[in-house]
This record gives sequence, structure tokens and C-alpha cells, in this order.
Amino acid sequence: MSEALIAAGAEAPRFALPDLNGRMVDPLAPGSGDAAPVLLVFFKDDCPTCRFTLPFIERMRRLLEREYAGVPIYGISQDSPARTRAFMQETGAAFPVLVEGEGYPVSTEYGLEAVPTVVLVGGDRKVLRSQPGFHRTTYASIARELAGGKAAVLPPLFGADESVPEARPG
Repeated sequence: MSEALIAAGAEAPRFALPDLNGRMVDPLAPGSGDAAPVLLVFFKDDCPTCRFTLPFIERMRRLLEREYAGVPIYGISQDSPARTRAFMQETGAAFPVLVEGEGYPVSTEYGLEAVPTVVLVGGDRKVLRSQPGFHRTTYASIARELAGGKAAVLPPLFGADESVPEARPG
């Protein structure tokens, strides 16, 4: 068991979890991201900050998909498949989701103490960022990192007319 949230520079542990159709998925498998970064988004449906955050993660996914033909974003749900499906529908999020199951083994291995938590993993499986809660500046930075060398043309994740707080704890 980890004692603290996995830090930048650490090697991200590989894992395989079932998706909402029961198919086992290893989001960090060699070749699965073609050396592209992968964003892991840990969440639970009864978390108010998760409800606030997931629509912004979905916005990030849509923006990157439109501009760069997609990027690997995986939700890691701490709920049952049925609750997860309902939560995804309620928040409008459509990125792939894996279901962690009892005891939260992946969350434990990654040292999570709160949800939501995002972990950005490089193609070499080194953690680039880990962040609990919602942090506007961090999420905008993650979007730029996921865009890679094309970040100069990436539209902003948050609109100037939006009233989005800088941070919300998980």
C-alpha cells in the first residue's frame, strides 16, 4: 500500500480493470498509447467535486478529440457498473471508464486519499502529474500537455466568461 499520492517521476503501476462491458483493459499496456500520455481520472458518484469535475474532463476530451483525433483518457470508477453508468450519463461524460471494485486496489496502489484525483502518465509510464481535487490551472496545463507539440493552437479549456473557481478540494 502506498503512503502518499504517487508523485511526478515515479513509475505508474500497470493494472487491468473491467470496462462497463466487462472487457478487461490495461490503459498503460505497451503500445496502448503509442508513447502518448494517458490521463487517469479516479472518481466516485457520491463525491460533489467529482460531479463538478467530470464535465470539465469531458470538455477536455472533446476538445482534444476535435483538435488532435483524441487522446487516452480513462475514468477509474470506485462504484458498481450500474452506478457508474448512471453517473456518466448524469455528468455527460463519455470517456472510457474502468470499474475498480471492492477495496479500491488501484486507488490504494496509487496512494489516493481523495477523489477526484487525476494522474497524467507519460508514454514511458512515468507520472508527469498527480493532482487530487479540482484545480483549474492544473487541468488547463494537463490539456496542453495532452495536446503535445500542438498546444499553441489549443483553444482554452475554460472560457473567459465562465465563473470557474481555481480549486475545489476532493
